[in-house]
Amino acid sequence: MNVTIRWVIVLALLLTACATPTKFLPLNGFGEGYTETQIDSNIFRVSFHANEATRADYAEDMTLLRSAEVAQNNGFSYFAIINEISRSDGIEASGVASSYITSPTSSFSIGSGISSTSSKPSTTNTIVCFKSKPENVSGIIYNTTFIIGSIGNKYHVLSETERKLRQTQERELGWTGRGYSN
Repeated sequence: MNVTIRWVIVLALLLTACATPTKFLPLNGFGEGYTETQIDSNIFRVSFHANEATRADYAEDMTLLRSAEVAQNNGFSYFAIINEISRSDGIEASGVASSYITSPTSSFSIGSGISSTSSKPSTTNTIVCFKSKPENVSGIIYNTTFIIGSIGNKYHVLSETERKLRQTQERELGWTGRGYSN
């Protein structure tokens, strides 16, 4: 195998290995994380946008977790999902690595097609929130406290209060997220 082809393969493997799943944090500059929009006094649109190293079921769980947090933060104990949209935006990359081998009697080229496809999952829930458990609503009614505990424990996600406390402590210590500031 030619040295050029080896380097292309090694580079592709390194880039894949370096990718980490999207963390449960507010939307960042790379378009990854959660967002929410209030549509009415008890209706919210909640989204989680992930990178290509994140599984679709994780994105769905993080959207459900953030939906529970949004409902609870606004004084509601229950919510129902009235619309859910899950999608994966595909990213496709391709290329050709070629090398030429020349001998005293002949010359020929070796080409190798390189192709990669990945997806960036995202989920959006439109939720309607309730202060007490409604009796006359069809569909699944979610308990905010239960969802926060269940999904938070499953993925070892800190509660929103704990995340804010940690951010405050990190700011006070001069932590920038990449290292301590001088």
